[in-house]
Amino acid sequence: MLEPQFRYFGPHSSGVTACSWSPDGSLLALSTIHDQLQLWDLSSRSLLRSWPSPAASQLTWSPDGSLLLSGSGEMWNPLSGQLLSRCPGHRATLSPNGTFIAAPSRTAILLQDSHRGLFLQRLPHPSPVHSLAWSPDSSFLASYISLNYPYGAILLWLIPSGQLLRRLTDHVGSPSALAWSPDGSLLASADSHGHLLLWLPSSGQLLHHFPPRTFTPSPISALAWSPDGSLLAAGDQTGTVLLWQPQTDQTLLRLPEQRSPVHTLIWSPDSSHIAVIYGDRSAIVWHLPTGLPILHFPSHGGYPTTALWLPDSSLIASADEAGFLHLWLPSSGELFLRLRAHTEPITALACSPDGSLLASASKDNTVAIWHTSSGQLLRRYTAHTADVVSLAWSPDGSRIASADDDGLIHLWNPSTGQTLLTKPFEHECWSPSLSWSPDGSRLAVTASSDLFPPTISIWSADSFQPLLHYSGHNYDILSVSWSPDGSLIASVSDSDFYDPNTASLHLWDPSLGRLLQRWPCHSSLPPVWSPDGSLLAFDGPHGLELRSVRSGLPLLFLPASSPCAWSPDGSFLASLSPFSVDLWPVGSLLSSSFPSP
Repeated sequence: MLEPQFRYFGPHSSGVTACSWSPDGSLLALSTIHDQLQLWDLSSRSLLRSWPSPAASQLTWSPDGSLLLSGSGEMWNPLSGQLLSRCPGHRATLSPNGTFIAAPSRTAILLQDSHRGLFLQRLPHPSPVHSLAWSPDSSFLASYISLNYPYGAILLWLIPSGQLLRRLTDHVGSPSALAWSPDGSLLASADSHGHLLLWLPSSGQLLHHFPPRTFTPSPISALAWSPDGSLLAAGDQTGTVLLWQPQTDQTLLRLPEQRSPVHTLIWSPDSSHIAVIYGDRSAIVWHLPTGLPILHFPSHGGYPTTALWLPDSSLIASADEAGFLHLWLPSSGELFLRLRAHTEPITALACSPDGSLLASASKDNTVAIWHTSSGQLLRRYTAHTADVVSLAWSPDGSRIASADDDGLIHLWNPSTGQTLLTKPFEHECWSPSLSWSPDGSRLAVTASSDLFPPTISIWSADSFQPLLHYSGHNYDILSVSWSPDGSLIASVSDSDFYDPNTASLHLWDPSLGRLLQRWPCHSSLPPVWSPDGSLLAFDGPHGLELRSVRSGLPLLFLPASSPCAWSPDGSFLASLSPFSVDLWPVGSLLSSSFPSP
């Protein structure tokens, strides 16, 4: 399979719902909110592979590292990504010896043989099962229940018989976290009132009771013992993680507060790292000897919406549905800047001709202008009263044209933020698209509505009056862009609701309004011209497709999708996915005549 020359991870990473270290500590498995399982190599801090799997609240490795159980009930071969089996229930967890699967439900715990997939026991539960914790030898299973809020109890089950062995009821509040010590001799539990309790599970005796605020200043939401049993990690509602020594009642390390409750704590097998998932679905891998983070998976990573390469090739800019703007160093993959640019999805990006400024448009009705060197906000244009859906910077840098969902085009000065002109479309329309001609003399404007055929108008940049109309599309026009020399325009239209194959890309002559080429496409995102204008990159039936503008023939198919952006010299094409930026050496791939499918 064709692979990118460089793959960089991080800025658009999906929120993390669960994580688990492999038994040898070399790999970290993640489950994300966008239904992906990811396998990370900690030594290189790189993503080895990912595959579709429903978001899970738990992940468990088999003792030999050959199996990975997702809380959604799927058993995987983690090295190949092959699905091996499924079991019923949610938040399924594998016993430490790899023999049993326990899956909680609203009224019971379902016990299953992990090797043969056979149902073994149904353990009736008096209330919904909030959490499960296996003893290290797999002979006991602990769960907790809420009796009459705020009180609760911990239940200890004998496995595999399913017998309820004992009920631990000394909590003042409802239990919120459970953790067995590695040798199975102790069970730690915390409750909603901030109490921490240490039990002898063999007898049910309460060994220690630590009252609220003597351990953490906030109720504890997660617990995990270090592999050697000497330390207990506790995370609280403030996002603080403490490493505590139960024998001496001393706090040895406090990790910085993250402003979101701690959801899950996972120690690496050698106790050198701890992975923390927070309530906002961000995750951080901390290096404990230094107390510093070595990997950060952002919480607000959304699907990427648009991207561009700065004119001097120094940075790649990308934006996402969560309103974040990212600036990359393409040479190293380092995330140069990450900005919370908008409160709603970012719909478009445009760069000043000299690359010093970057404009972002959003569904929060604003356009923001940023210094690319520092990430400093220069100004925010707030004259729009609807979603800003398109953005274009004039080639001389003196004007920005922006369009909103109410069908209004604003022409304004990016240096002062002053509105120069506000012009409605000739008729009611939605989701217009804008593009300046390379010489700045004309502006291409799309209009789609239920009342009129989809139309592209060419306006004079001086008078803002239409010079020509093109109406060759059958469905709503979603994007428009000029070729680098201004001789051609590429436009993409939507598909029929019942037939996605009717989406099309039109290549036409803007001086005559004459259709030259019509190609099938599979995306609403705009096609991207190569810097010399000889190629168009767009989403086609076989992935990201590169076509010759002159012949109309497909030259290359990449296993990727839009949004994408060409490097200024045309040697690379950057494509974005929810968890990576891939750099494809299209120059060398085309010269080697890579066969199309």
